[in-house]
Amino acid sequence: MRTKILVSLSIALIVTLFSSCTTTPKPADVPATEIAPVSECPFNAPAPTQQTPSALYGKTGLANAELSDENFAFTFWLYCDPTLQSKDETENYSVIPSLGVLADWKYNGKKVEGHNIEFFGFGNDIKTSTSWDGPLYRASSGVMSGIYLSEDVAPSSIEAQFPIRFTIGVDSSLGKNGAVFSFTVKKDGEIYTISEIVSERLQP
Repeated sequence: MRTKILVSLSIALIVTLFSSCTTTPKPADVPATEIAPVSECPFNAPAPTQQTPSALYGKTGLANAELSDENFAFTFWLYCDPTLQSKDETENYSVIPSLGVLADWKYNGKKVEGHNIEFFGFGNDIKTSTSWDGPLYRASSGVMSGIYLSEDVAPSSIEAQFPIRFTIGVDSSLGKNGAVFSFTVKKDGEIYTISEIVSERLQP
């Protein structure tokens, strides 16, 4: 699965797969510079409740959702990027052309020791990514990806209005903490209509 990973962790052992350096200050959240024409971004979606994050600079934020508790915060965005295509065999692959996801988690609790493993994925296809031994403290990480579903599953999910589910989280000495974000997509001609995004805590 070709996926860009965004990682910003307070420990030096984590290898950043997406951002070039964890110590580089992040720019302030800014709206996308341009709104792509409908022919390139054929989506109807609920209006975003926040500014488009800086990670989506130059892309079109479509819809977002959040979930948080006293220790963890999870955010999720759907966005339009015309370079994402179903026939692309590189990191720009998306089974729904031009549609991508940006999701991240942040830990704001007390420092805890132990082994940590990040995970994310669509449906039941959950992948592990970065892992490390050491404290979990003021940590955050994310993933930016096209829609990775099989070409058999995606059309049936759209036709039957089955929710497309995306999971993100981290397994640590605190247990497996994560969020599941789900949405439906309905195709009408060349236009895709996206439902409200539903967010729920990952059940152990």
